[in-house]
Amino acid sequence: MFDAIKYAIYILLGLGAIFVIIWAYKVNNIAEPIGGMKVEIQYLKDNLKDIKDQMQKLQDKVDVIEKNYKIAR
Repeated sequence: MFDAIKYAIYILLGLGAIFVIIWAYKVNNIAEPIGGMKVEIQYLKDNLKDIKDQMQKLQDKVDVIEKNYKIAR
């Protein structure tokens, strides 16, 4: 009787361990793309900041050219 209970507990523990392993694998597969997306979003934010800075520099150059053109007229 006690042996049957002991084996049933072992089976339940084994199934629980298998369930935990499968769950951890699925969580890792879900978390990995999310982490990758966070990295890509940060990369896009950094690039957007660089593009804004470059646009501002170009706008400043255009303003100087317009100012010089108006003075020359």
